Amino acid sequence: MVMQATDDLYSPVKNLHEDLNAVGVQLRSLTIADEGTTSSSIYIADAVPVRLDMPSSGAWEAANLTFQASPDGTTWRDLYDKDGDQITITGPDVDYSIALNPAEFAYAGPYLRVVASAAQTTGAKVLTLYIRRVL
Repeated sequence: MVMQATDDLYSPVKNLHEDLNAVGVQLRSLTIADEGTTSSSIYIADAVPVRLDMPSSGAWEAANLTFQASPDGTTWRDLYDKDGDQITITGPDVDYSIALNPAEFAYAGPYLRVVASAAQTTGAKVLTLYIRRVL
């Protein structure tokens, strides 16, 4: 049997956003400004983070990542897990795709942001957060 190559068959990224949305997953961008450590914030009232993608190109200043949550988008607090440990991603690099434990974010927010332990001095960095709606 000979298979015909088609866009639908061999282009898994073609409808990625539609496919993810169909299962309740949405992508949100978090931007850390040049010379900054703290990202922009996102609203996640009815969702939990499930994955974080690091920038796909350019330099990433070596830094751990932590998370902060806010009830109003103004007052921020570091986010800790049930054992009292700050939620930390240790030493991510460019092109990393990091699975997150949704249970650790279940009661975070409704606003969330990322904090790098070192300033990003080679331009703004955009991270992609995958969030899954919870019912």
